[in-house]
Amino acid sequence: NIPLIDLDENLERLDLFMNLIKTIPIEIKKLSNLVILNLYCNGIEFLPNEVNELKKLKILSLGSNNFKTIPEQIC
Repeated sequence: NIPLIDLDENLERLDLFMNLIKTIPIEIKKLSNLVILNLYCNGIEFLPNEVNELKKLKILSLGSNNFKTIPEQIC
């Protein structure tokens, strides 16, 4: 899991590539100013629905993860 408790809610870019992350906590929605979220090359299998609440998000990098299907949120 990603410990999001201490992250600044004004954060606009979050690069977490190659960190062996398996899950994204639902608290991700608190980072409402995110424009770029890089989760490339981890072990993520699904995206929580809370990613939909990141209204300012323009770039979401999810390549080289363990998705079984394309996440509905990004279709």
